[in-house]
This record gives sequence, structure tokens and C-alpha cells, in this order.
Amino acid sequence: MRTARFKCRNLLPHALKYALWALRPGGTLVVQDDGPALAETWEMPFAQVRRLVFKVLGGDAALVEMKPEAFRFTFTRTRPLPAPGWSAGLIFSGNDAELPAFTRCMEGLHAQPELTGEAGEILVCGPRRDLAFMAPWPQARYVEFETPPGPRFLISAKKNFLATQFRFDRVLILHARISLDPGCLAALPREFDVVTPAVFATVQGRRCAYLDYVISDATDPNRMATRFNVPIDYPRNRYHAFLDRGEPYIDGGLFAARRDILLSVPLDGNLGWSEGEDSDWCRRVRTSGFLVDLAVEATATTDANKMGRSVAPSAWDLIRRPIRRPLRALSAWGRYIGKRLQGER
Repeated sequence: MRTARFKCRNLLPHALKYALWALRPGGTLVVQDDGPALAETWEMPFAQVRRLVFKVLGGDAALVEMKPEAFRFTFTRTRPLPAPGWSAGLIFSGNDAELPAFTRCMEGLHAQPELTGEAGEILVCGPRRDLAFMAPWPQARYVEFETPPGPRFLISAKKNFLATQFRFDRVLILHARISLDPGCLAALPREFDVVTPAVFATVQGRRCAYLDYVISDATDPNRMATRFNVPIDYPRNRYHAFLDRGEPYIDGGLFAARRDILLSVPLDGNLGWSEGEDSDWCRRVRTSGFLVDLAVEATATTDANKMGRSVAPSAWDLIRRPIRRPLRALSAWGRYIGKRLQGER
């Protein structure tokens, strides 16, 4: 695998993982960089590539040979193929008002053959309550979790608890507003670290791309954004082409992951609903060397649309977008310069 076409486009982790997953255990992967040896402007030096290569491959492959003078590494895959089995966990509020969405979500889960056989399980995580509503799905297991009282909903703690209840290595966590489309799990790649299906919302009878694989300029809460996020309606079949514009994270409403990753890199229990717990977790997952990815062939549908017109922009919205964005950028620069003059930046 040659790094030149990937490393300056924020694609090297994808290329390394895809190359490794194309191998059987014991297979050989050669990574060839083209330098430079030292840091230069608009270049990714070999030292940086070397650090990234070992961070991404270190837990799944063994180094066979390294030739720094030739910018080349040789690895052999040590990670076994994934074991069969799927666990799915549904985050349920316990409110009766959510039961219609809950029913649609359960129907979507039971439409996945991977979850209904002996090598599958469906868990519902919610507070203690009357479980008569679970009668249509006797195979599903209800696990109780009492959300700590207070003005904040600590969703991270609930998902971390759910991760400890799963039996299988490949797990799926979703909110009740999400319904998996038929064949969703079958369309996911054989191997992944953390991945999301493509999520769609129905707006005026039209399926529109929704929050799933978000590409943001600033997922670090200590860093201000310096450019606009990639629009929600970007073409999902070309998502790799947008990764040079920011850092990806998966919306917390739906994601699949390896169970060991969820346990070793849990969500931050100090963060609650609407506090960026999903972008924070994905950022820590990526810095731990795991891949956060999108599976465009696997699809799901959301009942709720909290993003308004940005999900289904009108023709007028699309016409004025290239005009408004430069004007908003100039306005942002004006505010920035003003605050610099005042000593606030």
C-alpha cells in the first residue's frame, strides 16, 4: 500500500485498515511511504506517517521488517477474523409516548436475520416499568438502567452500561427513533472498528440524507471552528472525498462497533444529551487508532427530523448557498478581527 494518495487527504487510517482487513490472519502488508524525512509545509513527513501507521496497525498486526531509509514497513496480520454473532441494544426512555417509535424500531431489528437466530440478541435498555409492551417480542431482553436524577440526561452512562450487557463481539446501539431497513446488518462490512449505516429522513415523501457520518472542522471542544461543516446533504457515496475538510464523527442515534472498543474506550460518563458525547467519543476512538467509518450500502430511517431545511434544502436554498457562505465567512472574519483588536482572540 502506497501512502502518497491518502496521507494528505485524511484518508491514511482508512487505507491502512482497508488493506489490513483485505488480508487473512498471517497475510503480509507492505506500507510504502514517499517521505519527506523531515517536516515541510504542506507535507506529511515520514515521522508522522510512522507514528500513524503503528497507532492504526499496532494492535492488529506484527512488524516483520522496517526500513526507515526506504520509508517502508512490512507487517503480518495477527488479528483473527471476527467471530459470528451480533448484539443490538435499543436505548428506551421508558415513556409511553415513545412506544410507537419503539415498535417501529423493534420491527426493524427483528427484520435482521443476524439478530433473531442463536448467534444474535436484542436488548432494550430502560428504566424499571411495566413490561407488558415487550410481549410481542419474547426473544428480546429488557435490562434496567435508572438514569441519575437531575436536569441533564446522562446518555453516555446509559450506553456504557449497555455495552457491558452484550454477549457478542459485534454490537449495534440505536435510539428508538431509528428503524433499520431490511438487509442493513448484512450490508455492513465483514470487519470494522466503529461504523454507521447511512441514515435517511423522509421529508415530503422524499428520502433525504440525515445525521449519520458528520464531518466537522472542530470536534475538540477546546478548539474553535475555522471553517463551515460539510453540509448534511453531501453525497454519501463520495464521503471519502470530503474527509480533507474536517474530522468525522458518528451521530449517537445509531452506530455499530466492536464490543472491546466500547469497553476500552467508553463514552465520557460526564457528558450528557446535547453535550457532544458522540463527537467526543469518536474523537477519542480515532486518536486510539481505531477507524470511524460509514457503510453507505447499509441504510436506516429516522422518525425525527431536528435539522429542518438543512436536511431537505429547497432549490432556492441550493442556489443561495454558494452566495451566503462567502458572506457568512466575511462576517465571521469581521467579528474575529474585532475581537482580536479588543484582546479577546
